Amino acid sequence: MTNKEKAYEPAYSTKSSPLKFFMFLFFMGLGLVGLFGLIPLCLLFGYMLVDADHVTLYAFSLIGLNLVIGGGITIGKMLYKQLKMRLIHHKYPSGYDLLDEKLTFQWFNVATNDYIYGEIPYDKIKTCVISINPEPIIRAVAQNRMKVTGYVYQPVTHLVYQESGENKTYTMIHNAHSINDMLDILKTYHVPIEVTEYNLESVPEDMMLRVITRDIETKPLRQTSDLTAYIDPEREYAQPPTVYNDAYAEWLVKDYGIINKTYTQKHAFTLLILLSLLPFFTLAMFTPNRIWAVMITYAAVTISYVFFIYCLKKVKYWKTIPHFVITLAIYIGILYVSGYEPFTFQTENVDAAFGTMHNELSEAVIGTILGFYGSSLVYYLLGKEVIRNRWPAHFHHDVQNILQDK
Repeated sequence: MTNKEKAYEPAYSTKSSPLKFFMFLFFMGLGLVGLFGLIPLCLLFGYMLVDADHVTLYAFSLIGLNLVIGGGITIGKMLYKQLKMRLIHHKYPSGYDLLDEKLTFQWFNVATNDYIYGEIPYDKIKTCVISINPEPIIRAVAQNRMKVTGYVYQPVTHLVYQESGENKTYTMIHNAHSINDMLDILKTYHVPIEVTEYNLESVPEDMMLRVITRDIETKPLRQTSDLTAYIDPEREYAQPPTVYNDAYAEWLVKDYGIINKTYTQKHAFTLLILLSLLPFFTLAMFTPNRIWAVMITYAAVTISYVFFIYCLKKVKYWKTIPHFVITLAIYIGILYVSGYEPFTFQTENVDAAFGTMHNELSEAVIGTILGFYGSSLVYYLLGKEVIRNRWPAHFHHDVQNILQDK
């Protein structure tokens, strides 16, 4: 048997069949058409905002704009990510082959747009460490409600091999069949096999070698059948394995950086007051048009709200209610001091049930605040999922958990 002949079939491949790939592109196209359908909605809500003459119209148009734009950006990013990933994986399938004397692998590096090829002779492999990857099991537990009810454990092999005089690592996720093929070959070449009960998915790539050779506790795997004591493909596990976070915490502190200054809700409300000075002076000293009043109010409330989310130790949506109450109180006070009387309503030629504020700037400001908070979930997710992750701080509860685990 020559080196080019396969001892086994490819363990996995991400290349999809032409029919599946066509169906994916078809439904992706439907999604893109749906995104273009959001543009008329944005124009409609924008027109309603410009032409609004009722506090309810301001609120409704801002809620619509926030939800449509926020949802459109989110869905657009998901479609773009999925399309890029599927196109790459279809054109450049990743995988590995087990040949008679070596393992060959290929994968596409999205960051550099390079197709990476490599091979690992079995006699260059120094050790193999097996970790656990949990695959969640999602079941319907009630009408229109899905829940993770358990986990299936998948083995992940981390090969330590020598290339050009230095040790490197290569990681593969397996199914029950492919792991046996791999372990049989490693046994033939007398490669030490060890297993850890950790999930190593959070370990940075450049720290993996140190982690699997020095930092974590491993146990020798003497027989292939012994693996079922740690990873049983026929068993449903109630809990996922422990995630090893020490290396990630070290990377987070040293390489990525954590903001050490502590911000509290007092800082957020101080910023809210400072930002409110611009609308206050504008309303008190000038008579701005309605759209200008909407824009400065909207900008001040948005910035202070996102910063308020950042200042929370533990993020919960209901915790933003005080920000809404205090913001509304501040802007009602600004309108009163500026002489716009926010609770004076029109009574002439207007149905009493649908009466709006007497002053158009009052209805613009109050409508903007109500509209913002009516769709504040968009900015809540922005603060929680983007801002806090981009600039983690030591007082954030999730960061504290990681550092404590270390």
